[in-house]
Amino acid sequence: MSAPSRFAARLAAFVERWYAVPLDRARDGEPAEEIAATEHARGKMPGVLRDWYALVGRRIRSVQDRPVSLAHARAGTSSAALDVYVESQGNWIVAAPLDVRGDDPRVVFTPSASSVKSGWTDLVAWSPPTLGAFLLAAVTRETLVAAAGGEPGPLGALRDGVVGSYAWAYRGEPPLPPSKLPSLPAMGPWWATRDAVAEEVNASDARHTLRSRDLVWMATSEAVARRRGMPPLRPASPRLYRG
Repeated sequence: MSAPSRFAARLAAFVERWYAVPLDRARDGEPAEEIAATEHARGKMPGVLRDWYALVGRRIRSVQDRPVSLAHARAGTSSAALDVYVESQGNWIVAAPLDVRGDDPRVVFTPSASSVKSGWTDLVAWSPPTLGAFLLAAVTRETLVAAAGGEPGPLGALRDGVVGSYAWAYRGEPPLPPSKLPSLPAMGPWWATRDAVAEEVNASDARHTLRSRDLVWMATSEAVARRRGMPPLRPASPRLYRG
């Protein structure tokens, strides 16, 4: 299976599991001619990025960090890369390289000048993953944030029964197996099962220790009924995480 096909299958399965409405390429994606026009204006996209826009280009929305629409991507000026995600406070930009070999290259990461100047080491030293892995992680994180806030996710309404919250100063490891999703800039690792996901946030906080983690998580009603596969249910506090 090609990299774009694997990416498309994983994204569709994620939406099927967590969202009320499954993916529909004809309804949710950008038309092929619009993608081709962007490539004509900017350069050849990696296959995974073409599939990203073809699958969710008209459906994807911002919850916290901002996905770059095809129209905004086309209006860019760089001949080397196409911006795909911008951090909510402008601390970083992730882009996809153009006119490169391979369908799933590593992303191009640019921390803001203020982040570099402030010595935000964990952010600046982030190791960029492949494009497909980054996009899946970004959509998962945005969905977690939406579930914790009781709001629609970046791809619309969540399935009935999906709940989420923050678990501040959580002691020890979450009761979930580690996930292969790559850590996002300045964030910690992931843990996941089929019906529960948790991510460590505030990973670069000075007060962070190995025995205390800040988590954001979501789970299905089935997982909640079993009372496992998630941190203890606690009301979300107004405290925000850096990211």
